[in-house]
Amino acid sequence: MHSEKLFLSDLKQSTTFSISQLAVPFYTSHSVAREAFLKQAKKNQAWQLIGSEHLFLAIEFDSKQAILRNLLYVPIEKFSWKKSLVLIETFLRQRFVEEFVVPLQLGEMMTQWLCANGYEQTAQGLKKVFTYRTALVLGGGGARGSYQIGVWQALKSVGIPIDLITGTSVGALNGALVLMDDVEVARELWLTISTDKVLAFPEACATNQTFKELIQQVSSLATTALKENGASSQPLQDLLMQTFDEEKMQQSQIPLFVCTTRFPSLQEVVHHYDITNGLEELKWLTASASFYPGMVPMEIDQEQYVDGGYRNNLPIDVALAHGATECICVDIKGPGIAKKLTIPEEVAVVNYCSPWSLGNLLVFDSNRSESNYRLGYLETMKAFEQFNGYWYTFTLATAWKKEWRAFLRYLQNDPLYLTLMKRPDFWKKVSKLYHHKAPFEQGGLILVELAGRFFGLEATHVYTKELFLEKMQQTFNQERLAIGTLSITEWVATHHTQRFVLSEKNQLSHLYQIIKENKAVPQQIASLAPVMLVTAKFLVYLLETTEFVHDPTNTLQ
Repeated sequence: MHSEKLFLSDLKQSTTFSISQLAVPFYTSHSVAREAFLKQAKKNQAWQLIGSEHLFLAIEFDSKQAILRNLLYVPIEKFSWKKSLVLIETFLRQRFVEEFVVPLQLGEMMTQWLCANGYEQTAQGLKKVFTYRTALVLGGGGARGSYQIGVWQALKSVGIPIDLITGTSVGALNGALVLMDDVEVARELWLTISTDKVLAFPEACATNQTFKELIQQVSSLATTALKENGASSQPLQDLLMQTFDEEKMQQSQIPLFVCTTRFPSLQEVVHHYDITNGLEELKWLTASASFYPGMVPMEIDQEQYVDGGYRNNLPIDVALAHGATECICVDIKGPGIAKKLTIPEEVAVVNYCSPWSLGNLLVFDSNRSESNYRLGYLETMKAFEQFNGYWYTFTLATAWKKEWRAFLRYLQNDPLYLTLMKRPDFWKKVSKLYHHKAPFEQGGLILVELAGRFFGLEATHVYTKELFLEKMQQTFNQERLAIGTLSITEWVATHHTQRFVLSEKNQLSHLYQIIKENKAVPQQIASLAPVMLVTAKFLVYLLETTEFVHDPTNTLQ
């Protein structure tokens, strides 16, 4: 099932919405229902669900209660209430809603059918209380693993209980940390980790902050792996023994399933982690994380095992096989096999996968681990609407909507920019640069986030409007802020976006200066770089209309 939040601009362009019909009698006609849905989209209550049915759904969320306000369907085939109800309930369970209310008097047959499917008649209307069996599915990704601990801490903060865990590679290790239920121990492990605490090879403890140092360290690992059939994982085994508390783990009631691969047959092995077996079980975590040929295979009971990612890097299927009705999947993009899997529509799947690059796989760095940990926490909290933003994290009061509307009014005196934004392909180009859906209504947020990315603003903080713009000013003539060890791919990307003469940063800086100095914008620039030009104009407007008052308490969080 695919769900998508809808904006007024989406609906006005949708031929599908124009033929949708009322599914339940909220309104007197289909056309009245569609008009009401447009108003509900303005209130951020509109969603589209696409699966065995195609639905337009208006939901009012009140704490952890969801109230149905409108429901339309696309009459392509015969409408099925049973299939539609599955889609709606799955959508709500993706948001961990406790109660669902249908505030309508329905016919006797429909009421009886809903009551047979877990609803009850109340003063509010028909209501269902949801029950959950939620799996935390942790994928492989080596040194990027602290992101998963950040996600876990956020889930604890918003009160989402975990009923079972499946993990591959570093996901298996983090799954065991979740079993121990001590966020501080998990955080401390990741914030003090380094390559030499995981692998044994000559350059393991060398610095890796420059491109040259990184290449030397990676070369040393590769040479050791070739000579010795993999670098030794003894440091990792020692680290696990020092970290895990046998007594704490044995108090857990959550089952953990660890995915590894038997070597050399490459047969998938799913091991049910036995907490009664004490620290002896830790060998299965090492087995799941033994990224051969970079690491030596792990021997258990005269069998050899390597990284579980060779067969199943994100074990959703294992969670489903053990009764999960919801899967919280944390994919940190390890280089493994993702199984092709058809997920039943009644299973709610929530995916956390950062839009940011999370760095190296086998080069561990405590600074980068802290950055990834913060990203995991903040991006999960954004999913639960505790903050605003996609690439960056803003306070709830910083939505950029008021600034965007004021900017559009300001442009009435400069029609060039309005003309650019009205071009049919303009917002498609914005979406391509943004790497995400880019509705017109969220133009303010989207453009400031684009500017932040081009100027290399740090993503691991919670920003107010003033703080974000202040940091933007400070970075005009600075290099990108360090976030720890960069991967080779990131070094190349940084050169392209930050230092290359035609980089996005340099283009935006140049256009910013042209607009600020009231110089004429060449027509060729307006044709070739319309998104960059509008972004620069918005940035000039924001910085010229924002009062910056120094507040010693207003620091980055």
